[in-house]
Amino acid sequence: MTTQFKRQTMYHKIKELFGKKYKVTQISREVGKDPKTVRKYLNMSEEAFDQMLKHLQYRQKKLKPYEPFIKERIELCPDCSSAQIDDWLRENHADMAKVAPKTVFNFVSYVRKRYNLPKIIESPRQYQQVEQLPYGQQAQVDFGQFIMRADEGKRRKVYFMTMVLSRSRHKYVRFNLNPITTRFVVESMDLGFAFYEGITEEVVFDQDCTLLRDENHGDLLLTEEFSRYVQQRKFKLHFCRKADPESKGKIENVVKYVKQCFLRGRLFNTLEVLNEQSLGWLERTGNAKEHSSIRRIPCQEWLIEKAFLTPFTGFIPLTESENTYHVRKDNVISFKGNMYDIPIGTYQGPGTRVVVKVKERSLEIYNESSQLLANHAIALGKGRTVRNTNHQRDTSHKVQHLIEEVGALFTNQSLATIFLEHIRKEKPRYVRDQMMLIKKEIVASDTTLALKALEYCQKNRLYSATEFCDVLRSYKQTKAIQPVDLADVKILMPLGDSSFMMQYEPQMSNINDYQTLIQ
Repeated sequence: MTTQFKRQTMYHKIKELFGKKYKVTQISREVGKDPKTVRKYLNMSEEAFDQMLKHLQYRQKKLKPYEPFIKERIELCPDCSSAQIDDWLRENHADMAKVAPKTVFNFVSYVRKRYNLPKIIESPRQYQQVEQLPYGQQAQVDFGQFIMRADEGKRRKVYFMTMVLSRSRHKYVRFNLNPITTRFVVESMDLGFAFYEGITEEVVFDQDCTLLRDENHGDLLLTEEFSRYVQQRKFKLHFCRKADPESKGKIENVVKYVKQCFLRGRLFNTLEVLNEQSLGWLERTGNAKEHSSIRRIPCQEWLIEKAFLTPFTGFIPLTESENTYHVRKDNVISFKGNMYDIPIGTYQGPGTRVVVKVKERSLEIYNESSQLLANHAIALGKGRTVRNTNHQRDTSHKVQHLIEEVGALFTNQSLATIFLEHIRKEKPRYVRDQMMLIKKEIVASDTTLALKALEYCQKNRLYSATEFCDVLRSYKQTKAIQPVDLADVKILMPLGDSSFMMQYEPQMSNINDYQTLIQ
């Protein structure tokens, strides 16, 4: 059904209901239109209505010249919003006439319908509204990542840190090509404070491993670099509880806003260009449009809030010790496109970092205690993996010492050593686990039974800790239900045995004793 036919049907329906003595409000509910629209159609003759339809049919749309551009953008990013397309139009067509956001929304809807480009609608995330905080009291910080399109169909993953002033909603964002590190956070926060021309009393963070080692029931254990930065800048910290994004809903919305309204559909060129584009977007759209919650423009509110901020006194110089790198699960680090291995056991979970120092053509890698872990020659090119064969050995645990320690628990140590060496040969990857299991079982058992289990396993070639433990437990159960030795039991003779009764003569009382007592 065309729009023109819908209007004609609605017009005649309104006239018909009005002829039946329906009131304007009743007609409005019946046709599903605003009462003002109903009155407008009631006051319009059929000739005027036909003239209006002809005018609407041949009316030139203001955004018609930009229809190919909008169509192309929607095809590249099907779930983009009309607000995002409005920003793209202003960015790429500076000479475009000023139009209302509703005009852009209507024209985008028209293009989607004409070329059958439906929008993918995601369910909105719900937050609880809180009271407005005083000016200058709080800023919120969070991190995000996004996969952008690059030239020739390639993809590029970018990471970013974003900051927002809780009262004015003034936003700042900075991008990076590598995963978030403490150094990047410190640099970005200093740039953000310079952007705001001041520092807030409190900054809200998520529990990120680059900043916080452990919450410890309220006693915050910060990473070394971030702790030093907080002491220099002197702002209060507030870390949200785990899995509680609603407690920092302002910055969560900013992360989503950056992804949906700036990054989505944008082509990646270089990191410098991306950061420059983000500043232009903040000035043009991110901080220049009215915020939907506070109904104020963030950049105008920031002019008020910056008077309440602690003055920014310049950037903090970063020392060489802050040049840290994340350790991956396979105990390697990435340095300028190449991988360099470090000793096994260095990785201690997410957040493990090492300090890297470059000296001429060599790369020195230290742990956080300034202990040298590795020294590699810097590789040429990219995509190479530089290894030290000694790093592949597990030097953190002395396997031979552990075997000797377990063997000493047996009474026959020579036989135990042979048995344990067989286990080491057959299960080299799990030798520590095997030794620890045997040690645990022997400590809780009798040494005699342990020796019997050892002899049984050696005789039957059962070179496994689990089989040894099964045999030992079997001996324990057998001992628990072993019958009593009859040699240690004194058997009582039955009362009917005459030979037994003849050995004993019962004592007899004298009758004279009783006669004396009676007299």
